[in-house]
Amino acid sequence: MNVARNISPAQQHNLAVDRGRLNDMFDMFASTDDANIDKETFHCNPEEYIRSVSRQAGHQLHRQAREYGGRLWAIWTEQLTQDVVKQHKQRARELRTTVSAQYYLQHEVLVVFAMNSSSCIDHLLLYYKPWCLFEKEAGSAIVSNICIPLATFVRNLRFVLLPNDHKQLQHTVESQSCNVAPVPFRKSLFQMLMEEGRECTLLESCHRMVSGIGEFTDKTFYNSNLKFKYQADSADSVQLWNTMKEILRGMEENGLWDGKKRRFMINASTNVTPVRRP
Repeated sequence: MNVARNISPAQQHNLAVDRGRLNDMFDMFASTDDANIDKETFHCNPEEYIRSVSRQAGHQLHRQAREYGGRLWAIWTEQLTQDVVKQHKQRARELRTTVSAQYYLQHEVLVVFAMNSSSCIDHLLLYYKPWCLFEKEAGSAIVSNICIPLATFVRNLRFVLLPNDHKQLQHTVESQSCNVAPVPFRKSLFQMLMEEGRECTLLESCHRMVSGIGEFTDKTFYNSNLKFKYQADSADSVQLWNTMKEILRGMEENGLWDGKKRRFMINASTNVTPVRRP
């Protein structure tokens, strides 16, 4: 799962001033308006980005983007031999990589969200040079969780940040007394840093959207049987779930979440279909 966005200083200022508008991000994800895409320099997938470049006469890769669109149009509309179609497709793939991967990742992307296992895909490995790595849910992560992105980007990294409350989610391997796995697979990253005195900086404050999330997760997931992880008839569960639905209402309104499933994903991979408003 890769999502990339470039934020100008002016947009950063506007974001800081207007943090109360939770729907802003979701509006951009679901937007089909070309002018809005150009203005925000936000693109859900490579196809939209290439179309955007093809409309910018002064862009460095304007000619390549136009050629890409022309070759696809020829494949779709002209009666061509298989050999010619194959040549068009090969050239289109080369142009797609140049415009949407190489140039975009090197010059316009500030942040990439990716699953650990997909952080070493060719385009990221070749063209993206991040200097800071965030490991989501680090409180429950063991060393193996971070190995792939760390090895992929280690030459450029200056910081590795492990955000999460180490008391909220337990690490992946529960048993430390019976498990025969080596220490890096029995202890969480947080536990190893604390117990072994590794060089690190521990931030003592934890900021949450809803104050009860940490308590709810801890009590419900780890102090009861696994089959009772989520109790729909529990007053506390219902109250928290309704709160989270309100926070994520923008995603529901824009067709990115059905309001029921507790997992949602925005895919901006090379095969994605642009999100449309319902």
